[in-house]
Order: sequence, then structure tokens, then C-alpha cells
Amino acid sequence: MKNEYYTFAGYAEALFTEKKSRFISAGTEVFTENGAADFLEYQRLLHKEANHHVYAYRLFDIERASDDREPSGTAGSPILNILKTEGMRNTIIVVTRYFGGRLLGRGGLINAYSKSAKLLFQTGRVIKKVRCNNIFIKTDYVFLGKLQYYAAQSDALITKISYSGKVDLELIAREESTKTIISTAKDLTNGSIETHISDSFFHEYPFSQRA
Repeated sequence: MKNEYYTFAGYAEALFTEKKSRFISAGTEVFTENGAADFLEYQRLLHKEANHHVYAYRLFDIERASDDREPSGTAGSPILNILKTEGMRNTIIVVTRYFGGRLLGRGGLINAYSKSAKLLFQTGRVIKKVRCNNIFIKTDYVFLGKLQYYAAQSDALITKISYSGKVDLELIAREESTKTIISTAKDLTNGSIETHISDSFFHEYPFSQRA
């Protein structure tokens, strides 16, 4: 089971021209093949007059690429190779080409589509996502300071604090750190603690905001 991956934060776009052909690249995070198909269709609708909509995407267990009527191996594969080189998962890149009337040749096409994909890593923001759990803790108010200090020093983020007779904390932590964090929290509170763990999910890392 994969525990981390890199992807784009939101929508990334880049543009360049080669021998009068315009190449518009767009990338985003997707989680399913249906999601990838929706993003591809969005780009096709956005650029209805374009000649080609080349794409490649990588999920965890699926990889797809299409040359969209460009010569075989000159378009989709170079984009897919960029995704692999950058360690991207759950990510799609679509490169739209408006033909400028001059042929680029096989090598020129490979270079152009590779460059289009690479430009997204300059114009967009790449983030790391890791498999996480939410940890819910209920304990006496007297232990709040200790838990806040520990969270600040550890690989955890307090996302919510509420009071209902006792103090309730919600934390996010990497899945691999969850057991250690709970064990330490129990030690800090002399066992006076109730905990619950959510199912795992992916979240941007490192964590950036604290309650």
C-alpha cells in the first residue's frame, strides 16, 4: 500500500510556442479514471478548436497515455515519463496543441510535449501527500498544556480544541506515527484519556496550521 505521493496543488497551466504551434499544458490531481476523463473533457471543451489533446495520468495502480493522433510514442509517452520522473501519482497532465502549419518531426514533437509537461512544475505548485489518521482525544483540562506542547514537538497537528466538561482535541498525524502519538499521550495524561482513530486518508504534508 502506497503511503505517500506528489501531485499538483489545484490547477496548474503553462503555455509555450514552437514553430508557430501553441502548446497549452494543464495538470491537476485526480483520484479515479472517471476523474481523469472529466478533466480531459474539460480541456477539450476549453479548447474546442485545437488539433490535439494529448494526455497522460498516473493513479496508484493505473497508468494511461494517449498521443491523440500525433505519431505513436511522440506525445503521451513523454508526458507519462515526466510524471514518473517527478514521482507524481493521482495526477493528470493534458497538453493541447494548436497546429501552426509547420511540422516538428518526431524528435521535435517529443521535445515539445516533454517541455510542455516540465513547464507545469515551474508554473504550478507541487505538494506531497501522506497517508494520515485523525486522532480524537478526550481528557481532563489539566493535561491540555502537555498535549499541546507534545503535538508541537511531534509529527502531529492539532486541528480543533473544544470544551465539554473535559477537553476534546482533534489531531491529524501520519498513519505511521499514530500509535506512537497515542501511546505518548496516554503516558502524559497518566492514562486518563479516551481516544478514537479515523480511517486513513491522504493529506498535504508537512502540516502547516495549528489550533
